[in-house]
Amino acid sequence: MISIEACIVLPIFIILLMFIYGFFILFAGQNIIAHALIQSAQSLSLDSYSHEKLDAGATDSGPALIGGIFNTFFVTDEYYTSNSKWYSEDIASMNDVIKKRFIGYLVVNPTDGKADVLLDYLGVEDGLDGFDFSLSEIDGDYLTVIVTYKQKFIFDFGDRVTMDMQQSIKVKMWGI
Repeated sequence: MISIEACIVLPIFIILLMFIYGFFILFAGQNIIAHALIQSAQSLSLDSYSHEKLDAGATDSGPALIGGIFNTFFVTDEYYTSNSKWYSEDIASMNDVIKKRFIGYLVVNPTDGKADVLLDYLGVEDGLDGFDFSLSEIDGDYLTVIVTYKQKFIFDFGDRVTMDMQQSIKVKMWGI
C-alpha cells in the first residue's frame, strides 16, 4: 500500500519541485538582467561627462590633462568605457556600445562566450543574439535603455513556453 502511494505522490512532488526551481531561475534571470542593465546605464551616463568635461581642452597635439590622466589609469577595457562619443552618433553604433557595456556588467571577466553560457542557463533564447537594444534612445539630457528578449521556462518539455520580456531604465546623461 505504501509503495502505491509513493508511486503516485513522488512524481507529483518531483514535478512540483521542478516547477518551483524553474520559476526561481526565471525570476533570478530577470533580476540579473535588470541589475546588469542598471549598472550599464549608469556607466553609460558618465561617458558624456568624461568626453565633454574631462576631455575639454584637448588639442590635436595631445589630450587634455585631466582626460589624459583619466584615460591612462582608468580606461582599460572596451566593456566598461568608450573612447568615442557614441551618444552623438547613429543608433546602430549606440546599440553596439550599450550591448558591450551590458555584457561587461553581466559577467565577471567579460567575454561574449561567458555571457552566452550564463544566458543559456537563465533560459534566454539565442543568448546575446536574442537581446535587442534597438528601442534605446537619447531624449535631451536623458538616456533610456530598453532591452527586449525572450525567456524560456527551464523545464519546458517541448520548448513551447517562451515569454516576451522587456526591461528599461532611464538615466540622466552627465555633461551634455
